[in-house]
Amino acid sequence: AGAGKSSMVINACREWGVGNIFKEFKRVVLVELRDPNIQAAKTLADILPAEIAKDMEALIRAVGGEATLIIFDGWDEFPAHLRQESLVQRIIENPGSLSLHKSAVMITSRPECSADLHHLASSRIEILGFSEDAVKEYFT
Repeated sequence: AGAGKSSMVINACREWGVGNIFKEFKRVVLVELRDPNIQAAKTLADILPAEIAKDMEALIRAVGGEATLIIFDGWDEFPAHLRQESLVQRIIENPGSLSLHKSAVMITSRPECSADLHHLASSRIEILGFSEDAVKEYFT
């Protein structure tokens, strides 16, 4: 059913980790919105890896989110009521309220579920699927 959005962000995180892309970011946080623990998140630490959550939250807040990319994967899988009021929604719509005013946010979603985000986007891309060569690159 998917066009490869999750595979694309997983690959992007891998490429960032080896220094090939997103060189302006010191921290890249991948948040999978289908995860029930993420859906219940109340603090920034709740969306970060547990073993580093408190220290990373303090660091991110101290720098106002500078050099931090937060990737929310699966907006279309996030329950509709949470799109209206949740920690994730606040990060997307008003990052300054959480001391994240200098952070960057990337969101993946099926097009039919993302119209409410268009006014917030500086750019949008659409993944139409993968060619045979791209399947080999991403999935082998």
